[in-house]
Amino acid sequence: MKAMISQAEWQVMRVLWAHPGSGSSQIIDFLQADFDWKPSTVKTLLTRLKDKGLIEAQVDGKRFVYRALASEEQELDKLGREWLANQCQTKHGQHLLQLLQQASLTQSDLERLIAWAQEAQVTAPVDLACNCLPGQCDCHA
Repeated sequence: MKAMISQAEWQVMRVLWAHPGSGSSQIIDFLQADFDWKPSTVKTLLTRLKDKGLIEAQVDGKRFVYRALASEEQELDKLGREWLANQCQTKHGQHLLQLLQQASLTQSDLERLIAWAQEAQVTAPVDLACNCLPGQCDCHA
């Protein structure tokens, strides 16, 4: 399993997902528009991401170009699975609802969510069993 991505590393990854094959100077330019980061900070983040196996660097003339080794969708899916695994499954619905209430959603997004919920409701259990070890949540209290 690849290492977790820090908040700062996510910003670099987002640039690489949007602009694969960028050099460090391009990445720095994109990020300096919104962050007060020195070029050395961005280069350190690139090194960390490379060490974590999340990006690759290839020589292109006198410079390195960087490319993500996993898609944004794959990394977000992994993050979501980890988020769900780190909480009692009896609270998934409550936490997902809170997350959805904070999200910016289009009419189309909401239509897809409603259709999914109606379909899932047919086979959804009435209750979920706690999947935590004793002492990890308040279900057993």
